[in-house]
Amino acid sequence: MVRAKNDNRKSTNTGDAQKFVQPPHIGHLIRQEVERQGLTVVSLARMLSCSRTNIYKIFDRQSIDTDQLLRISSLLHTDFFRFYSEYL
Repeated sequence: MVRAKNDNRKSTNTGDAQKFVQPPHIGHLIRQEVERQGLTVVSLARMLSCSRTNIYKIFDRQSIDTDQLLRISSLLHTDFFRFYSEYL
């Protein structure tokens, strides 16, 4: 697999054409898991000791600080790091 210079997308050579795969949108994945578990934004905000506004900002993020992702993974009992591992 080859990465284009200054490009966060992964590319694979498929003959003459290159196929680009976007890295995971971690905020969307966190939102999906929160919904799957039947949690509310308020409950997640309480678990993380932050405001609802901050939770919505997390949901909108393409990427996230690893310490924060570790905390969210622990609280939701979900390994969000696996999505990045699968991207490699």
